[in-house]
Amino acid sequence: MSLDGPSKPPNKTTKDAFFRETLARLPDAKPTSDGWHAARCPAHDDENPSLSVKQAADGNVLLKCHAGCEPTAVLVALGLATVHDYRDADGKLYGQVVKQKANGYKAFTVRRPDGNGGWVWNWSGVTRTLYRLPALLTADPTRGVLVVEGEKDADTLAALGFVVTTNPHGAEKWADAYSETLRNRRVIVVPDHDAAGERHVGQIARSLQGIAREVRIVRLPRLEDGEDVSDWLEKREGSAEELKTLARQAPLYAPSEPAPVEPAEEPAVIELEEGYEVSVPILESATTFTFMHVKESYRFGQRILDAAVTVAHERQGVARQPYTGHVGLLSHSGKLDLSKDLSDWFGGDWQEWKPAVTRACVLVANAKTAYDLAQSEHLVDMSAPPADEEMPVRWTFYPLVQKGAINLSFGKKNTLKSYNALRISIYVALGLDFTGAKADEGRHVLYVDAENVGELAVKRCVARLLAGIGKTWADLGGRLHVKPLGYQKLPAHLPALRRLTKRFQPALIVIDSGGYAAGDPDLNAPASAASVYDVLKALGPACDTSLVNLHEKREGKHQAPFGSVFWENGARLVWNLQADEDDSDRKQVGFFCRYVNYGRKPTPFSLIWTFDGDRGPVTVKKTGDVSAFAHEISLTTRLHEALADGTARTNTELATLLDAPLDTVTTKLSQGVGRYFATAGKQGRKTLYKQWREGDAAPDDDEPPAY
Repeated sequence: MSLDGPSKPPNKTTKDAFFRETLARLPDAKPTSDGWHAARCPAHDDENPSLSVKQAADGNVLLKCHAGCEPTAVLVALGLATVHDYRDADGKLYGQVVKQKANGYKAFTVRRPDGNGGWVWNWSGVTRTLYRLPALLTADPTRGVLVVEGEKDADTLAALGFVVTTNPHGAEKWADAYSETLRNRRVIVVPDHDAAGERHVGQIARSLQGIAREVRIVRLPRLEDGEDVSDWLEKREGSAEELKTLARQAPLYAPSEPAPVEPAEEPAVIELEEGYEVSVPILESATTFTFMHVKESYRFGQRILDAAVTVAHERQGVARQPYTGHVGLLSHSGKLDLSKDLSDWFGGDWQEWKPAVTRACVLVANAKTAYDLAQSEHLVDMSAPPADEEMPVRWTFYPLVQKGAINLSFGKKNTLKSYNALRISIYVALGLDFTGAKADEGRHVLYVDAENVGELAVKRCVARLLAGIGKTWADLGGRLHVKPLGYQKLPAHLPALRRLTKRFQPALIVIDSGGYAAGDPDLNAPASAASVYDVLKALGPACDTSLVNLHEKREGKHQAPFGSVFWENGARLVWNLQADEDDSDRKQVGFFCRYVNYGRKPTPFSLIWTFDGDRGPVTVKKTGDVSAFAHEISLTTRLHEALADGTARTNTELATLLDAPLDTVTTKLSQGVGRYFATAGKQGRKTLYKQWREGDAAPDDDEPPAY
């Protein structure tokens, strides 16, 4: 097993120190051949030495227990690693944080159960929660909740009887979704004593505004730079009673200035022949970072990006000799060491350098990842089938929005496409299902408005829809976010959308409409659809579910989205909206599924929209009656409904009843046996058909969920 921590400049010796510390904790270790050492494994009752230890040429430590002990278990037994469990609200383990630390060496990795007793060394696809979540949820809600920085501090305070939590991944990684867990709770934030801790506590406090009952910040006395609450208890004579006193005396948090609405645009990354270049402002001067020979590897299940780095910086108008070294782009301590090296080289506090170093490394790592995805020969793992729970179709809002897919809704003018998209957005933000019943907790939604120049149009519609279901603006809980595009097209907003989806982790992103948002003005060009869909795909796991509104072609009998066929082909679920004649206060809109990539095609239905004047509530009622749009209903559906009364009929009787061609009716009936229709004997020489019922024959697809 290879254990490799953060990448260091050449003069660092942390890997050597870690190897020496490993051997020091194995007193019976004896050298064998080829640089290996044999020792008794501390993770099990080992009579004969079964643990092999070696330092590889690159400094990494190799561990192998021949009795089968997991390397992490060996490290924990040696006191060189700790493992922290993350569990969901039901107490189910969904991930672990593994921390290694010895003699200046630090490495932090995450893993999740693979379902077969092993581990996958990432948290891809995992919904992250606060640490010690089950204990937090079952604690007395009137007790204060301490928020600290790091799992070790949380465990330390929990052992003293405090209700305590932290967020995964350390400082400045607080997500607004975590704040919802602390709604109406009294929160006391205890930051680490450093610049990152101060930024972190500000991020948490701002996120909790309007959510927590109160927020207080406790800055512990007597701490030195870089120390935390565990150090305070161990080294600075701190105690549980003193911490309680400090928490009671801490003033209520009041932000000195509003949080920034929108971060500045990211600096551009320039791709070089063998690397990348990016300029980041620091100390009132532009600093150019050049990363060459960026190499990817995996150590201890962790992705590593190593690079040679050159940094050019002018200080007070004087250019110094550029700094050269190495850095791990994804390594927290690697970026920290580079910040300190640049501080020594150019001057200035290392804490002022760290944000610029982090920003440059993240930008280049993202550019490298995007390039590799475009160039790599990545293959889907086909060694095993999907898990049983991954097979059914998942829905964000049944039956209009499939989860993990691009969904398309199109219709002519006055089919209420925008109202429908806003209704879906509101219901998802409120946690309601299609009928308006409570289905789950409200989730964040990002609504991209490409049609309106001002902001009032959307707000008016939202206000009327909320009034129609008896909800208030406060019920949304700040979970509906509207992003106006103004006069720019969607691709120009990709950096901002990346930041917004990372901040809110929305369950749904709506583009209204795709035609106005498209980067290519020629909607008939394939690039037009691609300019919208590629942006949605580029957002990645931060938001994998979207709904795009589009206008309908004006001519022809076949209803299709206006523009290139790629609009329809690129979506996984396509709905067509058809409306009855205009009415000042009432409109019926029919919904017809034109295409579904996976799963059974949903049944047509209609919504009746009632408008109370120009400013009053808008109410919506669902009905299965789509007779007003009979020309839109497929023949199979009409046949299915004609047999709903249980009467068996021949193909001739059905063709007459529906005024449809006999040959077409006969074909549809024969194709639908076992799925929509069942045979019911003979009438003379003609086959009798009835509607398929449970027990008649197994259908091809699972029935969709009721709504």
